[in-house]
Amino acid sequence: MPKLSVCIPVEPGQLAPTHLVNRLLEEPESSIEVIVAACGGREGAWSYLEARAADDPRLRILPTAPAGLSAANLWIGTLAAATGDWVSLVGPEDMIQPDLPKLLAYIEGKYPDADTLGWNAFSIAPDAPRSISTTVAVPIVHHLADIEKSRMLEAFFQWAGSQNTPRMPFGLYHGAIKRTLLETVLSACGQLSWLTPLPRWEWAARVLIFSQGLLLSHRPLSAISATPFRPVPVPSALEGFPFDARIGLTATIAEVQARVLHELGTSWTGFNEDFVKACIIDCMREHDEAVFQQKGQEI
Repeated sequence: MPKLSVCIPVEPGQLAPTHLVNRLLEEPESSIEVIVAACGGREGAWSYLEARAADDPRLRILPTAPAGLSAANLWIGTLAAATGDWVSLVGPEDMIQPDLPKLLAYIEGKYPDADTLGWNAFSIAPDAPRSISTTVAVPIVHHLADIEKSRMLEAFFQWAGSQNTPRMPFGLYHGAIKRTLLETVLSACGQLSWLTPLPRWEWAARVLIFSQGLLLSHRPLSAISATPFRPVPVPSALEGFPFDARIGLTATIAEVQARVLHELGTSWTGFNEDFVKACIIDCMREHDEAVFQQKGQEI
């Protein structure tokens, strides 16, 4: 079986990931499997991908998922086809290191207890206004480091040192997890699982909880084509919980945390000073005045 399965769910309106697929399959001997799954209609060069899949068994194009399927369930359907020792998931316009399978093989020998590899991906917003200045941190180190799980639990669920999102370099999205961990996460799901428009954060929560060994690459191994989150009319499945996807990004993540913990028999205790700061930062990053006013009132 391949060392790594890279899953690429393609949501409605997104184009076929031709450039990403070509980069991942550039090395003929790479121990990689690329799985692409579209939802609803297909846009872009799908015929090219199908022809390439016919010539390269490492590329698999899944049958089109029905329109209206949630992003979370599209992810799970794509993951179900993965056969690699490790699994990662990225978007069709993202990029991930093509030689990641070699690093994972090295990790298995050097860090046999690690089942989760994380890194801080570069984030690129192609539609961001050019008039707004920003900075990009470029790391100068590239080593691997064991990360204490208790520190990450505090950083994620208690919002310690966060901006408008928790500090969380681990998860399935732009991370890599062992197949055994993937199976553990999916086996612990229930009726309250995956009820979010942002499955990346639910995967981050569940991977962190069930991981037996966290390993961090100080070298970024991928780049995210980022789009700003816009509130969606999805209330929380937890009766009376005040934060959900109708408010903003920070509130959506808080809802994910509370619902995952509730399903596992634990209460959410993240309403603290750090979380309030995260809510404020989430408001500050809104450049639309009407949306800013509404978000501030709801929070």
